Order: sequence, then C-alpha cells, then structure tokens
Amino acid sequence: MIQLTPLEETTAVKELLHIKETEASIKGELIGTIITLQRVMKLTLAQRELLMKQSIEQLQTILAKLEAKFQ
Repeated sequence: MIQLTPLEETTAVKELLHIKETEASIKGELIGTIITLQRVMKLTLAQRELLMKQSIEQLQTILAKLEAKFQ
C-alpha cells in the first residue's frame, strides 16, 4: 500500500507557509512604521484593520509619501 505524506508536511506547503509568515512580518513592520510616523507628525491614525488589507507595495507607497512629508 502506498503511504501519502500529509499535506501539511509537504515541502510545497512548508515553503508557502514560510512565504506567508515572511509577508506578514514585513507588513507588520510597515504598518507599525506608518502608524508611528503618523503619531510623530500628529496626523489622524490609519485604522490598522484597513492597513492590513493593503499589499506590501501599497504599504510601501503610503510610507514613502509619509516620509516625504516628514522631511
């Protein structure tokens, strides 16, 4: 009888989970930086839930615009 590897133990799934964890970490760092910069600049704080729905690229754009205003 053939034994199948459980899906969660396959290399592909492990790699996908690692990618998702890395993306989540990057997004968390960007969101934290955005909110911190908004506080320093005394701006209305973006809702964390709304920021979490943005892509990494969108968050980087938001941060770049805030940094440009800050300087």
